[in-house]
Amino acid sequence: MCTLTGFSRCVLVSLALAPAALAQTGSSSLAPDEGQASPAILAPGPGGIADGFGASLMWVVENQSEQVFVVDVASLSATLVGPSGISVNFGGLGYDPATAILYAWSTDAGGSLYTVDQTVGTFGLVGSDPLFGADTFDIRPTDSLAIAWSVLGELHDIDLGSGAATFRVATTGSGIASAFGPDGTYYNLDRGDDILYTVDVDTGVRTPVGPLGIDVGSTNVAFNPDDGYLYAIEILDATYPLYRIDPSSGAAVVAGNVTGLPANSGQQITMSTFLIEGQGSSVLAIPAMSPYGLAVLGSALALVALVLLTRRRA
Repeated sequence: MCTLTGFSRCVLVSLALAPAALAQTGSSSLAPDEGQASPAILAPGPGGIADGFGASLMWVVENQSEQVFVVDVASLSATLVGPSGISVNFGGLGYDPATAILYAWSTDAGGSLYTVDQTVGTFGLVGSDPLFGADTFDIRPTDSLAIAWSVLGELHDIDLGSGAATFRVATTGSGIASAFGPDGTYYNLDRGDDILYTVDVDTGVRTPVGPLGIDVGSTNVAFNPDDGYLYAIEILDATYPLYRIDPSSGAAVVAGNVTGLPANSGQQITMSTFLIEGQGSSVLAIPAMSPYGLAVLGSALALVALVLLTRRRA
C-alpha cells in the first residue's frame, strides 16, 4: 500500500505499471501494437516550442480570387474559409489576441482596415485612412500594437477601433513582408536582398539576422508559434512554394508546395498571419492525447485518488 510519505514515488510507480494493469483488465486494444514504432519526441524549434505541436494554421488571402484560406503548414494543404467580399489589394493580416479578432489592411482608397470573419471569411470595414502604400500590416501579440508599413519607408500605428493611421517612425529599408513573433520581435523578410531582419519599432532601425540562402520571392511572411519558424508563400507561382525560415539565423528552406489554393500563375498571396496568443493570455494549448495515453493517465489518477482516500480513512 502507498503511504503519504511515499506519495511521489507511488505516483511514478503507478504510471509505470498502468499499461500492464490495462492489459490485464482486457483493455489491451488501447496499447500500441507490437512492432509499432514509438511516437517520436519532437525537438524544440528555434522559438522554443516543439516542432509539429498544434494546428500550425496560416491564414492567407489570395488577391486574384479575393478569397480567404487557412494553410496547414504541416500537411501543405489549404482549406477555403470563404470570399472576402471586397476587391483585395496589397496589405496584410493581423490577429489581436486581446479580442480574438482577425484584422486585414488593404491598400484601397489609401488604406482600409477590416475585420475578418473567421467562419466565412467576409471582410467588414472598420475605417479608412489616406495612408499611401502600406503593403504590410501586423499586430504585436504582446500588447496589440497594430502597425502598417508604407512603401515610403514609414511605420504607422493603426487604431483598431477606427482604422486611422498615425505616423510612428521612418525606417532604414522597405517593409515588403513582415511579422511579429510571440515575444514581440518584429521580423522583416526583404525579397530584394534576400536577408531576414529584425526591426526596432521605436527607432525604425533594421538589424540583419542573416541571409535566407535562397531566392525567396514572397511579399508575405508569418510567425508560427507552434514550431517557432517563419513561413512565407511564393507569389506569381501556381505551385505555391512554401518557405520555412529560421528566425535565429535567417536560413530558409523549401518546405514543399501548398495544395488547395487557386490554380493561377498570377496568384498573389500578399496577406498572411498565424493566430498568436499574447504572452499574458490565459489560454493554454494542450496537445491531443491518444486513447492509450488517456487510459494511462486515467489509471494513474485513479490510483492517486485511492491513496488519498486511504489516507483520509486512516
